[in-house]
Amino acid sequence: MSDTWQRLFSPKWDGPIGVVTVAEQKGSSPRNPGAKMVVSMSQARGTIGGGNLEHVAISEVRERLACFTHSSIEVVKLSLGKDLDQCCGGIVYLVVELIPPSELTWVEEVGNTLKNGFSVEIITDLVTGEKTITSIEDLTVTRLLPTSNASARLEGKGRDRVLIEQLTPYLMDVVLFGAGHVGKALVEALAPLDCRVRWIDSRSGLFPLSLPDNIIPCRAKDPVSEIKHSSPDTFFLVMTHSHSLDLRLVKAILDLTESQFVGLIGSSSKRKNFINKLRHSGMSDETLKRLICPIGLDSIRDKRPSSIALGTAAQLQIEFEQRAHALIQPESNDDNVLSM
Repeated sequence: MSDTWQRLFSPKWDGPIGVVTVAEQKGSSPRNPGAKMVVSMSQARGTIGGGNLEHVAISEVRERLACFTHSSIEVVKLSLGKDLDQCCGGIVYLVVELIPPSELTWVEEVGNTLKNGFSVEIITDLVTGEKTITSIEDLTVTRLLPTSNASARLEGKGRDRVLIEQLTPYLMDVVLFGAGHVGKALVEALAPLDCRVRWIDSRSGLFPLSLPDNIIPCRAKDPVSEIKHSSPDTFFLVMTHSHSLDLRLVKAILDLTESQFVGLIGSSSKRKNFINKLRHSGMSDETLKRLICPIGLDSIRDKRPSSIALGTAAQLQIEFEQRAHALIQPESNDDNVLSM
């Protein structure tokens, strides 16, 4: 399930809450439309960007919750520079909903739809607060969400004004072979991101008993047989306990898929060894260009599992964002710059 939804609404809230959604932005802002935060009198989950914007939003929501009597909804316009003394300088429109627990049935509906792998569109009437929820089986909606699993926009005027949100259960598909030290560290690094990780190993007793919903463990007697279940956009990572298995997996991935990210843990000498063997088996140099080894960012030289995982997760995110932006070719701006 999407990080946005799982972490906001599970476990369930036992009292009235304030749901704050970034609905629109003009100029630079800490988070893009679709960012969401849920606030109660005792805690807050999620983030709309931190800094004074978030501090003010939490304080104002709690002031209203302290005298809560019924559900309400409003659009709040804030100038980051003038109103909040933040150097971003942009303008943010927040939709603030105060909701009692009895009116949160739609939360479960959205959560179940995301958990089943479908995208969701939520249209909220900004006069009545009523919601229309639609399951979207065609995941081409993800093309509208280049670097986050949620988007939002305001449409209409006056009594016809609505907030339209689109959520996806994940954006980046990752298949990770190997549940050793680096594999475990990498799963921890990837779990908070908007991705689904199918985590495969042939050995027993290696997977943790509890994992986030977007991490799917799979004990497979023959890991190679799992490759055929992957889409062309899949990011593959190979880091098993056996170099011979690594070689079989890399060969099968390059033979059976069109993935442009086939990552192999190891050194430059391991890459050279694998390239020679794969070329000897008849694989073309053009195909071999898709093999990425070593994995991770070159600027991170520390070889501890946590450092390798950090560099590899960053490498995947960079590659994913480059692909996404190439699809939509956005106009150049600085709206994605995080400032507090």
